[in-house]
Amino acid sequence: MSGLTTALDLDAGRYHSCARLSGNTAVCWGYNVYGSLGDGTKANKSTPSPVAP
Repeated sequence: MSGLTTALDLDAGRYHSCARLSGNTAVCWGYNVYGSLGDGTKANKSTPSPVAP
């Protein structure tokens, strides 16, 4: 998947997934109707989106 070349850890839930990247940043993608992706939106994401600090 694009954007995961520096992934150190991956975690997958039932409807969304997240990766911890080098530099202590994180990205998530998937179903987001409840704001589960941590990006401040409720829009579903099919590609990794940065998690808000």
